[in-house]
Amino acid sequence: MRFCEEFRLATLRMHSAQDKQFEVGKRQESTMEDVLTLRVKAAEQRRESIEAAEKFDRSEMADNENLISPSLASSFPSN
Repeated sequence: MRFCEEFRLATLRMHSAQDKQFEVGKRQESTMEDVLTLRVKAAEQRRESIEAAEKFDRSEMADNENLISPSLASSFPSN
């Protein structure tokens, strides 16, 4: 259980860093739409990373990415 929580914490930190980087680059606060766009982009990058890892038979890397994916899904804002 602790192992999964560490992945969840790392994912939340990654999102926080992405948000700050976006705000600094844009020089204004991000809107909910901006945050959602960033989350979708991150989830898409993870899916591509999993596909590439599986394609090149890197099961350990694919397994790590699969552990992070549920954390990404849970970080989407709910309506």
